[in-house]
Amino acid sequence: MIDGLFALYDSRSLTNNIVLKDLIGTNDAYVVGKALTVSDGVMSGDIDTSIYFPKEILPKGYTLFTIAKYNGPNKGSIVF
Repeated sequence: MIDGLFALYDSRSLTNNIVLKDLIGTNDAYVVGKALTVSDGVMSGDIDTSIYFPKEILPKGYTLFTIAKYNGPNKGSIVF
């Protein structure tokens, strides 16, 4: 494990399109609203899809690394 890394998620960790299993621990994240889909290793959702991460992965000072891209006409917050 990398020192200071609290959780790790990717498309391999998506279970039943509603749970993102933490690949290094027990801090699973949950998809709320419309389920995520995976195609060629890329997770996709729409404006009705949200992911709730456990508070345990966000200590007082943290960095969140994500790669996100709009796909379609709706433009709004992807990560907030």
